[in-house]
Amino acid sequence: MNRRDVLKDSLLLTGLFAIAPKSSFAEKQNLQEEEKRKSIIRKIAQLGNKCLRIKTTNLSITDRLKNKRLDNLIDDMAITLDDTGGVGIASAQVYEDISLFLFVNNMDTSNVEVAINPKIINHSSEKNKGYEGCLSVPGIRALVPRYNWIEVEYIDKNNKKIKIKYSDFIARIFQHEFDHLNGIIYLDRVETNKDIISEEEYEKL
Repeated sequence: MNRRDVLKDSLLLTGLFAIAPKSSFAEKQNLQEEEKRKSIIRKIAQLGNKCLRIKTTNLSITDRLKNKRLDNLIDDMAITLDDTGGVGIASAQVYEDISLFLFVNNMDTSNVEVAINPKIINHSSEKNKGYEGCLSVPGIRALVPRYNWIEVEYIDKNNKKIKIKYSDFIARIFQHEFDHLNGIIYLDRVETNKDIISEEEYEKL
């Protein structure tokens, strides 16, 4: 059992330690698990880093099926996303030149989906502005125009080809993360600087 198997059984199960008996053993175990978690959480590239401005490379079939490093990267990104409380994270944000991102595809269940070699194959003619933030651009939010709905294709973590239509906020998340794979930051799509506000002011809305 590797470090990621342990984390899947413990760190990602919500409330596991909340109901554990308060003993010195439990406290020690909590500390050990937290240290493991910290060792896996990836550093997130910040605005200005050149890795956020490259077009990532698609994975080949061999990469998807045989590359254990890919499984490890997905696990690391899942832990990192969980730690941030965000709704999406792209490989470029953790310094990886791979066409892959994780995103929440159901706000009711907070289910996280893996998208490998994603494509947007169709979209609405209309766009709609909505506030976005980014793990690589902390402290601010901005109104960004996005397609109301998109039809997409990607490979999931089980190597299954997915073709699906997303709309509204999920479509916005997907477009935001898809941009990261093409070296685009959400601020690039802002129509006017007046649409950019601080996180503090956003919280007042």
